[in-house]
Amino acid sequence: MSVLNAQEYWKEIAALAESIIEEWQERDGEDISEIAHEVVDGHQWIIYYAFTDDVLYHCSNEDAWEDVYSPEDIGNLVIDKGMRDARTHQAFFAMEADVYEAVSNKAEELELDIY
Repeated sequence: MSVLNAQEYWKEIAALAESIIEEWQERDGEDISEIAHEVVDGHQWIIYYAFTDDVLYHCSNEDAWEDVYSPEDIGNLVIDKGMRDARTHQAFFAMEADVYEAVSNKAEELELDIY
């Protein structure tokens, strides 16, 4: 059963990008990737398992975790923590990649040098 739809997902990604840029401006230019990481890591869609499948269904970076984990690491994660935790990791990196892209696009639109 789906908890959120594509429109809700992408609306939230856009809102997160805006809030991350605002936070970056308030923090006087702190590394924006760290701010984005914190925001995604604490987001309810990552904290609660109910959203995992929807995040992975609606995202555009489902395989982003492969940039962080080797196939062996992914296998070990599944063995050690189970498929549910592995899917949560996958959702985190997918959502984080979507947020990074939205932040970059918004910063470009606002003509901000965030990197």
